[in-house]
Amino acid sequence: DTEPRSRAASAQTQAGHCAAAMQAPAHGLASFAGGGDPLFEGGDAADRLFSAAGSEKRLGISVGRIDMLKLFPALFTMVCGLLFLVPMCNLLIIARSTEVAYFTMVEFYYVVAVIPVIILVTHFVHMQRGAPNKVAMAVTLIVPSLLLLACGNRQYMQAVSMTDRLAASDCNAMPQKQKLQQAWEAAHDLWMGCLNETSTLYGYDVATLQRSFRIQDCDEYLDAAGANSKSRLSRSTRGTGSYLGYAEEWAYLRYLEENHFCGGWCTPRVQLWSHVRSKDSCSNAVADVFGWYVQPHAAEVCSVMVVIFTVSAIVLVLLGPIMRKSGFDW
Repeated sequence: DTEPRSRAASAQTQAGHCAAAMQAPAHGLASFAGGGDPLFEGGDAADRLFSAAGSEKRLGISVGRIDMLKLFPALFTMVCGLLFLVPMCNLLIIARSTEVAYFTMVEFYYVVAVIPVIILVTHFVHMQRGAPNKVAMAVTLIVPSLLLLACGNRQYMQAVSMTDRLAASDCNAMPQKQKLQQAWEAAHDLWMGCLNETSTLYGYDVATLQRSFRIQDCDEYLDAAGANSKSRLSRSTRGTGSYLGYAEEWAYLRYLEENHFCGGWCTPRVQLWSHVRSKDSCSNAVADVFGWYVQPHAAEVCSVMVVIFTVSAIVLVLLGPIMRKSGFDW
């Protein structure tokens, strides 16, 4: 009996040691995972570890959504700026160009200056609300596209009409063309009178003076154009009354001669302001500007605005259910 009892006691002792050995790693794991943190106290370490990871994941999703909402006003403003400000600047640059401005009412195109104001107001609305606003987005996408479409179409139609009228040989095709021809003839008469009188006073040949001097060298021209100053050909300024009233036209014709290498207005003639050899009449030069510069750019603006208007309308309609399903006030 003594031997079996000793064997039983030895087995119990070994079982106790094994249990203690198995409990020791578990206790160490709990101590390592908890580290004294209240999150791991009073419960299973592994369960709380996975629970914390799940909370961080959910928190990360929430933070990502908030960041995107904060970025939306800036992103929407940047997109609208790229879509509308570049075409707006193109239309204004064309309308204000010297070749075009004489024949058009530049003030009409200043209406597009309201586009940056609309974009900025929408940006502040989105910043204040912290979420996309249906009305603000619709106004910012639809109104600028319609404004630019209307201005671009007007510019394109004018370019088509002006190209045909300016290229025609008839100087009476429109009042502006007729007045420019009258202004050129008045300038030519003034220049020749100045050269003839200078030839008489100083004995120089008119052909020689014609090659060496231009109309801006004459006192009569400076007085008639409102630019009184000492000129290279000094003479009496009497008789300049018949040349008054052409200052704007003369400035326009001078710009064309110096920048487009043309001479005359309706037909190719001698240059009055520039010494550069002329290639064509100034009327044809301006017709080329309307035909090869204004028309393509205006047509491009119209085409782009039609696409933007159509796409914006479709997006706004399709976006409604998605925004409402996401919990936004739409």
